[in-house]
Amino acid sequence: AIFSFASLNFRFSRKLAGLLMAGLLLVAAVATWFIASGPAPRATGPAPPTRAGTALPGTRTVSLRTPPLTGRFPVGTMSLRLTDRSRRDPSSPSGVRELMVQFWYPAQSTRGHAVAPYMPAQVAQLVERYYRIPDHLVERLRTRAYTDAPITPGRHAVLLYSPGLGDMRSDDTALEENLASDGFVVVAIDHTHEAQWVQFPDGRIVPWSVPYTSSSPHGFTPEVARRRVKDLQFVVAELSMLDRGNPVLRGALDLARVGAFGFSLGGSTAANAMKTDPEIRAGADLDGAIHDPVLGSGLSRPFMIMLDPRAFVYFRPFVRRLTGPYLVLQLDASRHDAFTDGVWLSVLVRLVAPRLAAALAPGSVNASAAVGAESAYLDAFFETYLDGRPSSLLPGQSRTHPVVKVLARRG
Repeated sequence: AIFSFASLNFRFSRKLAGLLMAGLLLVAAVATWFIASGPAPRATGPAPPTRAGTALPGTRTVSLRTPPLTGRFPVGTMSLRLTDRSRRDPSSPSGVRELMVQFWYPAQSTRGHAVAPYMPAQVAQLVERYYRIPDHLVERLRTRAYTDAPITPGRHAVLLYSPGLGDMRSDDTALEENLASDGFVVVAIDHTHEAQWVQFPDGRIVPWSVPYTSSSPHGFTPEVARRRVKDLQFVVAELSMLDRGNPVLRGALDLARVGAFGFSLGGSTAANAMKTDPEIRAGADLDGAIHDPVLGSGLSRPFMIMLDPRAFVYFRPFVRRLTGPYLVLQLDASRHDAFTDGVWLSVLVRLVAPRLAAALAPGSVNASAAVGAESAYLDAFFETYLDGRPSSLLPGQSRTHPVVKVLARRG
């Protein structure tokens, strides 16, 4: 069945911590393309108690970083709490739906701005406690972005990102950063109650609370799908206010060039949001099964699908219902988690814990090739259909990215 490979994700966030624990055992001795030496950032809160044993040798002077940026701009980032007063949520202090969103954008300058952490400090501490990870290792995982750096002048196309079910907004940081380095403003959404943990500015932590039932063993229900789509629609509606009033984003968002993409269930969320919101002009799905109503109706605006090698047979009916431009790609030797940060984290883990790396299921695709290809095709697709600048990458097979096959296209 389609649910076995793409509909729902493999709870990547919970495996991330295990991967870090195994991989970091070798961090002081192994230099790979995503390890950077330097002083560790200052911890932002008290150290959680740990029963994981003694600190790992050498980890106090080494920190993990996300892969190098593929674009020409440095990257800034900031996180905001957004409140949707049209939807009730009795569990929130305000009584209405609250979301955390993170903006990644091309920065004019990073001087004087701190390197952004991979995830919020309290969430990182929860991960460390849950998995008994010592020495603040998750707290010290760093991105390539700088907190609250000024945005590059001009108006930028906006891309909304929806994670997989159970994922957090941080779980595809490499792609988010790369698209920002190419000039897009990326808005990554934590779907409250569906992400593993969401930290709000007042310190509240809202955990995953989607119930498992016999009819929805992974927590997926039509109600979950509809709520996610409404989250995207709400964020799109908030963009005009942010473009007028936010000190970092003021005058920088081109609301005539809005796209959406997502991983796993987030891909279906992007497609269904496109169907109901004409302001979303183009979209992309990273290895996620498409669900109704858009599964039955199709789309008339540009849509890209990037899949693992087992998946296309399940997508043929949906592709036949696409009446606008589309591009269907296969990432060779990949599996589901190759479309998340799991693909580059698993490189290090494979050296010390092959079975654990295999459980993450990114496949055997080269990590650098996977991140580079995913970033390049997303950039080219949105550049073509949002910016109106056709890319030479889309028409045929690419020599630059031989791990990608074009399975179907129109336009």
